[in-house]
Amino acid sequence: MCDVPRHVVRKFDGPSVGLPLTKGRAVAVGVKTGNEVKLVILEGEFELPADLGRTLKKRIRDLDDKRKYVIASKFSKNSKHWLYYDAESDCYLLGDLQRASVFKRRAIAAAVMALLRSEWHEIVECTRLADGTLRLL
Repeated sequence: MCDVPRHVVRKFDGPSVGLPLTKGRAVAVGVKTGNEVKLVILEGEFELPADLGRTLKKRIRDLDDKRKYVIASKFSKNSKHWLYYDAESDCYLLGDLQRASVFKRRAIAAAVMALLRSEWHEIVECTRLADGTLRLL
């Protein structure tokens, strides 16, 4: 059962916004500034749904994870040079890791690699340093 507000602070003429509350209540006001609509919670005690909490934790873990993935192929068996795949130009770069296409998730790199239809490719793990450059692990 929801409490009825005692008075309207400001009439809200924007789109309705719903909060997925599991229990509790919240009093909120929508404030429209130009084309932007913000939902301001004035008071409330509520819990976030369990799946929303898991989603937020997963996104935080993804942001903290410095591992990146690159599709690469050896130039030859005895060579230490690698060919790195650049998806934007659909070509390979000899030894230039900085211009290669970088994937945040290994599954996405594997899906792109499957589209290349070659058995000589492999997914190479690398990390992005503080200055923005890539380094192989």
